[in-house]
Amino acid sequence: GGEGNGEGAAEVATHTEVGDGEVLFHVVMDDGDEEDLEQYEVDEALAIWRSTAEGVRTLRAEASAAESAWLLAERERRRAAHRARGLDGVVPPMSAIQIYKRHCEAATGERAASSGVAAEVAELLRREYATLSEEERRPFERRAERDMHRYQRQRRWKRKVHAAERKRAAAAALSANAGAAGGEGA
Repeated sequence: GGEGNGEGAAEVATHTEVGDGEVLFHVVMDDGDEEDLEQYEVDEALAIWRSTAEGVRTLRAEASAAESAWLLAERERRRAAHRARGLDGVVPPMSAIQIYKRHCEAATGERAASSGVAAEVAELLRREYATLSEEERRPFERRAERDMHRYQRQRRWKRKVHAAERKRAAAAALSANAGAAGGEGA
């Protein structure tokens, strides 16, 4: 790759907080060169890379693989949340940024909460999400919309179930009262 022209591949090996919330990202280039970059430099490099054909192909392939992994992880997360909340719990809907966070976690294979720097990672993800174009945000927004519909369906169903349970309980109480009243008069 060429110096400063966005060619070549690179990987962020580590990041370090250097004070006042500033973070340096240690980047290893595909040619073996290493460099510490500030957030804006990483953001600029990502923007340039996303605009290349290779970047688009890679993002689409990663998105497809990450989507499959995300769907499996999300299904298991919902099952675990449902078990943890009991049978009557409805898992709240996720926002687009929450879905983007899960997507990034699936793509990297790491959970932000387990990294020990959850607040910093969350802020970096919010900044990264803010830099996405409308087209790049659209899949996350569509998933958030679908999740809101899921939540609303489950809430409606739960209200119906609870109403039916209350109706059965009221009918059972009336029946018990009628039986007790009939037994007193005999």
